[in-house]
Amino acid sequence: MVDAAAYGAGATAAAWLGYKTDKALQEAIEREANRREYKNRCSEPPPPGLSPCELAKWNLNKAQACKDLRNANTNRWWGGADNEQSSQLAQDLDNAIRNAKNAVDRICKKECP
Repeated sequence: MVDAAAYGAGATAAAWLGYKTDKALQEAIEREANRREYKNRCSEPPPPGLSPCELAKWNLNKAQACKDLRNANTNRWWGGADNEQSSQLAQDLDNAIRNAKNAVDRICKKECP
């Protein structure tokens, strides 16, 4: 917990939250908003009532969007690599896209000969 007395009556929100400047606080807010955006998209459940082909296409779109959002977030805040898990995560996202493409090819061919 932050000691309010240490910052005085005129302290900014940034100081109260432990940031040196309002700009640093704003950047932290933006970084967290970007992180949540891609995390929410990557964990989003499919809408109910989709046919198997529609579900396969939805999963492909989700996997591609997840990778795009992850890359945008990583490029914006960490210059393309945020930690040692980045390369493994990129491989996992590529595998998810490849698997989703295969599912679309396999499932949608059966529905529409």
